[in-house]
Amino acid sequence: RNITICNASTIFDEAQFTARTIRKLVRTKNYRFRDFVIIARDAEIYKEAIVSACQANDVALFYDNRMPLSSFPLSVATFSAIRALKLSTENILRFHKTGLGTLNTEEISALENYCYLWNIESTQWLEDWTMNPKGLTSDINDNSDELEKLNILRKKAIKPLLDFKENFKGSASNMARALVELFEACCVGDKLIGISERFEADGDIFSSDALKQSYDAFMRILDSLVVCFGEENIKPQEFFDALELAVASTDIGIVPQTLDEVTFGSADRIRPSMPKIAFILGANQGVFPMNTTNSGLFNITERRNLIENGIEIADNSIYSSIDEDYLVYCNLCSASEKVYISYHNQSISGEKCE
Repeated sequence: RNITICNASTIFDEAQFTARTIRKLVRTKNYRFRDFVIIARDAEIYKEAIVSACQANDVALFYDNRMPLSSFPLSVATFSAIRALKLSTENILRFHKTGLGTLNTEEISALENYCYLWNIESTQWLEDWTMNPKGLTSDINDNSDELEKLNILRKKAIKPLLDFKENFKGSASNMARALVELFEACCVGDKLIGISERFEADGDIFSSDALKQSYDAFMRILDSLVVCFGEENIKPQEFFDALELAVASTDIGIVPQTLDEVTFGSADRIRPSMPKIAFILGANQGVFPMNTTNSGLFNITERRNLIENGIEIADNSIYSSIDEDYLVYCNLCSASEKVYISYHNQSISGEKCE
C-alpha cells in the first residue's frame, strides 16, 4: 500500500501526476509540502516539466538550480572590458549592454547602428566621427547635431574603458584594483542593487538572491587571484586567463525561500532530510539507474579482456555501476511512509522508452 508505480506517457505526464498527487495528499491527508521530495537521475531533464506542473497546481517547490558565475552581468562586463582593451567594437558595446556601463539602451542602439553602418573599429573610437549617420545618401540636410550627439556618446562609452586600459597592468593587485575602479566609475554596485530590486518586485526572489551572491563570489575570486600571484608583475593575458578559469569553475545557488517547500533535485546531488514521501521520476531502463559509459581509450569489453590477460588497468565500469546502484538504494529508501515510482513510455522527441 505504501509503494505506487505510475506508467506515464511522457515526462510531462510524470510531472503532472507528481504535482497533483502532492496537492491531493496535502489537501486530504494533512501533509505539509516539506514532507515531500522529488528525485530524478538528471533534474535538468525534468526541470521545465516539474516547475510548470507545480506552479499550475499551487505546489511550493524548491529546486537547487545552480547557475554558472560566468553568465552573470558582472562577469560578462569584466571579460568584455578586458577584451575591449584592443578597442573592439563588439566588446565595447557588449560591456555597456550588460546594464553596468555608462550608456542606456537607446544610447547603445544609436552607437551600434552607426558602428554597423560605417564598420567602426579600433582607433576610430579615438577620433571624431564625421561620416553621415544616414549612410551614403543624396540627403543634403545638415546632420551636424546628430553627429555631435553621437560623438558625445562615443566619448561617454569609451572614457571608462580608456581609464581602465591605462591602469590594467603590473601586478595582479594593480589589475584587480583597476577592475574595482572601473566598477566604481560606472556605479556598478548601485546598478546591481537596482536590478536585484526589480527582480524582487516581479516576485523572482531566486534571481535577486543569485545576483547578490554573484557580486560577492566575483570579489572573492579577485581577492584569491591577488593572493595567488602576489606582487609579481604579470601579463594582462595571464591575469585574464586565470580569472576566466576561476569564474568558469564557480556556480551560484540559493537556499530555500520558505520552510514549507517540496524539494526537487538530481539523485546524485540531493540530500533529502527525512522526507515522509518520495517521488522517483524516470525509472526507465538506462535512465535511473543510468547506463555506465566509458570515455577513455578502451571500451568496457576491451578493458575486461586486458584485465583477464593479466594487464593491470582500472575497470571503472564496475565502480560506476556500484555508484548507480547505491544512488537507487539511497533514494528509494529515503522516505519513511510512501514511495511513488514513475516512468515514461516515450521521450520528448517521440522515441519509445523501456
